[in-house]
Amino acid sequence: SPSQTPTPLPEGARNPWRSTEVTVGVDGSARPNRSFVGLVEAAVAYWNGPGRANATYPVTFRVVPNATDPDVLVVVKEAVECADHEDVLGCAPRLSADSRPPRPVIVEVAAGFSDATTQRTVEHELGHVLGIRHGEPPLPLMEARFAAATLPATDAVNKSNPWTTPDLRVYVDYANATADRDTLAFQLARAVEYYDAGAEGHVPANTSFALVENRSAAQIVVRFNVDREGCSTDAPRSCGSQRGFDPDRDGALEYYTSATVVLNGLDA
Repeated sequence: SPSQTPTPLPEGARNPWRSTEVTVGVDGSARPNRSFVGLVEAAVAYWNGPGRANATYPVTFRVVPNATDPDVLVVVKEAVECADHEDVLGCAPRLSADSRPPRPVIVEVAAGFSDATTQRTVEHELGHVLGIRHGEPPLPLMEARFAAATLPATDAVNKSNPWTTPDLRVYVDYANATADRDTLAFQLARAVEYYDAGAEGHVPANTSFALVENRSAAQIVVRFNVDREGCSTDAPRSCGSQRGFDPDRDGALEYYTSATVVLNGLDA
């Protein structure tokens, strides 16, 4: 018997959905007080425009935020799980023109990040949906890693305890000290006890301070007579510096992980 001739696909429809237009829904219920629609629209505009040439198959996305039966659904989640990967910003399947995915194709995006990071994450994950692997054009968008920024967070200087732990340990490096070591040890022990007791209300009640003999066990290191930028030895002075995290990338630390206190000419 004669075979039936397949109906040719419309131009631009050789994609997993066999449609010239693919509906993208948005589920931002994890953060009901924040709208993600504009960020998804901006990400879609990239792939409908300058990014289109890099897609492995032709498609035009159309954002319908509350679509009841979308082809692709962008879901904002508090925590994204993606195969064996942890602490990821997003997750989506990599499709080809011949894929037959279930509807909707789920694109997961982590909540709690800045608008710029969220938009870039949606763009990146849609790149996978369009068949693009890590390290393939367009770059740097499709690189496996990029510097993400959280939503604006309280800076460390404005927190009652800016440390990542309530149990702070102090190590004293006596290498350059010129005063009697026993005298210094006594004075520093009293200082640590003062902070451990709350420093007259300036330290939160659940924060502890203690001296340790192992430098690697300490968050805070006290040093003597160290000539460093902003803390020279030409006059008696004390200086401090901190290291930590800046997850919102505003240039100010939100958490401290270590600190150095330098006492120059004050060790008597």
